[in-house]
Amino acid sequence: MRYAYGCLFFVLFIASSCGDGKRDKAETVVKQDSIVSSVAPNVADETIDMLLQHSDDSFDDFIYYFSSVPEFQRKRIKIPLPYVENGNIRRIGLPELEHDSLFFGDMYFTRIFDDEIPDSMSDIETDSAIFEWIYMDKPFAKEYLFTKDGKKWFLDKIVVKDLIGDERMDFIDFFRKFATDSLFQLGHVSRQIAFVTSDPDDEFSVIKATIDKEQWNSFKPVFPKKRFSNFRFLNSAKVGSGKEKILCLSGVENGFNNILHFKKRRGEWMLYKFEDLSN
Repeated sequence: MRYAYGCLFFVLFIASSCGDGKRDKAETVVKQDSIVSSVAPNVADETIDMLLQHSDDSFDDFIYYFSSVPEFQRKRIKIPLPYVENGNIRRIGLPELEHDSLFFGDMYFTRIFDDEIPDSMSDIETDSAIFEWIYMDKPFAKEYLFTKDGKKWFLDKIVVKDLIGDERMDFIDFFRKFATDSLFQLGHVSRQIAFVTSDPDDEFSVIKATIDKEQWNSFKPVFPKKRFSNFRFLNSAKVGSGKEKILCLSGVENGFNNILHFKKRRGEWMLYKFEDLSN
């Protein structure tokens, strides 16, 4: 099954079927993010077999099953699983694993694109992908590295690392301030914002308009304050210009879908377009 990727990334699918301070930090992340999920606690063996056969049509299909079905997840983790924390490695055996629902229990997940949003997974040719939690105030990231073994996706490694010096910190630090400081946010909103929203009279059409900076507070979504999720495809040939970022907030089972477009102007990131395509 294939469906729109980008900011609609499998939202519609659901209707169809280690001794110092750094080690303490990593252990805290594990406790916060590795939880026993009740999404699908008892899935029949024949259903798991079906999922194993049809879960790799696209990465979005795979990550949905991986995050929501515990039995499927256990079959798609390479054991022992390397857990790397700032260069230190420990290996996790099968008895230690708990189901990690990734973003599945949240209101929405986030995704950052450069310049444009791909229409579908076929636009991204890759056999290596990362799901990551980016902790804005630390800053550090918890990365889940997925690779294709033959035609099947597997979780290959988890890495916890500092982001200091990472080239992405320019936008990450900006977004931390944008999400948490209302005055900073308003100062980085264009005087007029291009606005796109769903047409209530035609589900296949959109309405395009312009909103003033002073109206932004009436339209803006609730932003993540401490961490946000992201997906990266490691060997994709497409490289962005670095002058534009697109932030997608995509709901999980709730139809929420907001897209924010930022451009760098005179050295500052500015919001210039906002799309509310929720249904």
